[in-house]
Order: sequence, then structure tokens, then C-alpha cells
Amino acid sequence: MKNQLTPASKWILKNYLDLEQNLQQNLEKYELSHNVEAFYSFLWDEYADWYVEYLKTDDSQLAFAKEIFWHFINKFSPYFPFQAEALYKDFFNQGDILAMSLKPNLNYNYEDVEGYLEFEEVIIFVKKLRSIRGLFGVDLGLFLEIFTDYSQILKYQDFIKLTARASICDIKRENLYSFKVAENEFAIDILKYIGENKETELKRTEKILKNLEKQIKSLESQLNNPNFLSKAGTEVVSQKEQDLKQRNTEKQEQLEKISFLKS
Repeated sequence: MKNQLTPASKWILKNYLDLEQNLQQNLEKYELSHNVEAFYSFLWDEYADWYVEYLKTDDSQLAFAKEIFWHFINKFSPYFPFQAEALYKDFFNQGDILAMSLKPNLNYNYEDVEGYLEFEEVIIFVKKLRSIRGLFGVDLGLFLEIFTDYSQILKYQDFIKLTARASICDIKRENLYSFKVAENEFAIDILKYIGENKETELKRTEKILKNLEKQIKSLESQLNNPNFLSKAGTEVVSQKEQDLKQRNTEKQEQLEKISFLKS
């Protein structure tokens, strides 16, 4: 009988199924180095950074978490046999040899991940809060109050407290810094946390904006220069394009911040 999965467990299952699919595709193309990157990304960026943190707030999913990790180790072992063997013995407390053990079957498929987007939206929300902290220079030690009418997010109150040092309040207030995540509106009394008055923060932000505009102009100049494009490799050009996209995103954030501070 399958475990009753929460949206968080469906999210990690979906990511694991994607991992298996990518491993097979890379293997068929003989791109083994991409598989190493895929293992690292799943283990640290998804399983450890997000799912393990979620498990600290919901122990009902521990059995499933171990099941997925067991499958991961088996997929991982041909690439990193010594590390996989150590995890097998220490984490699962097994006395035999991993390579000689029976390979598990994963009794889940993509039909079982319906509803995973709910948790993905929570992750996006936490990332947004971290971004706002950086944008306004809010001390990491301060606990934030977030206001919203979106009651569904309250299910993840403990997870948000743990990962974003913030609590959700379902009371709407006026004149707050507002933002959206998946069309849901949130707000924060950001001036309460920045430790500076509006004028000081505005001047600091305008300096940051000028620096970003210089970087954007430089990147655009390079990407519009045929001589540079002919000499630079594909990876260099791709990185410059990503940098330009990121700088433009940061510029938009700073412009929104200035607009709020001037209101």
C-alpha cells in the first residue's frame, strides 16, 4: 500500500522521477558528467535544502523520505560506490554489501505527484522573503510578520518559520510593501525592519540602481559587439546573457523599492 503523500512529498517525488529520467537520457548520450551534476542538484538543492527542512515540521512523511533516499543511493552507487556504501551502512544500518543487495522497485509514477505545485509555491514564497530581506538589508536575525488573505499558506506556518524566520498573519493592513507569489498577494511592514529612515534607504537604493545600470550597459555593449561575439565561446556568451537577465531583474526590484519608498 502506498504512503499518503503530502504536497511536499509529491514535490520531492516529482523531482526524483525527473532525476531518473535525466539520468537515463544523459546515459544514452554518454554525458556522464551531467549525471554527476544532477545527483548533486537533487541531493543538496532539493532533498537537503527543502525536503529535509520540511520533515522537521511533519514527521508523518519520514518513511517515504527514507524510501526515496534508498532509491537515490542505489542510483548513486555506480558513480560514487564508496560514498554510497557508507550511506547504506551508516544511514540504513545495514550489514551486507550494497552492490549485492536487492535493488528496490519504485512503486510511484508521475500520476502520483498531482498537487506538488502547492509546495513548490511555498518554496517560491520563502525564496521571495529571502530576496526581500536582501533587497532592504533586513537583519537575518529579525523575525518578520507577513500579512495576507491567502489562508492556504497557513498550513505551512511551521515550515515558513523555520526556513524564512517569518510568521503569517491573516489580517490585512494598509500602506505596506506588497508582493505576489503565484497570483496570491502578501504584504510586509518593511520599514519596521530596515533600521533606517526612508530618506537614508532611498539614497542607498539609488546608488545600487546606478551601479546596476552601469553593469547592464556594459553587458549590453558586449552582447551587441560582433567582434566580442565572434571571439567569445558559446558558454561565455550564454553566461553574459544570464548575467544581463539577472541584472535587469535586480534593476526592476530596485525600481519597485524606490517607488515604494517615495510613496
